[in-house]
Amino acid sequence: MPERNVSAIAAMRALRDELRERLDQNEDYRAWKALDQVLRELEPPSLPHAVEFALSAMRARAGAAEARV
Repeated sequence: MPERNVSAIAAMRALRDELRERLDQNEDYRAWKALDQVLRELEPPSLPHAVEFALSAMRARAGAAEARV
């Protein structure tokens, strides 16, 4: 990676860390972040359901194609 990109990435990381530090001092943001974390823990993961739905649809199509042959 060119040195210019490395320094740009380092600058963006420093900015991200500074913004996160400032946000963590904001009471509203801390409350929102805590609520978001709790909701993430309580909600069932949706990706496995989507993958299973897609796989079941593919299996159904494959089964119908085999039945026609």
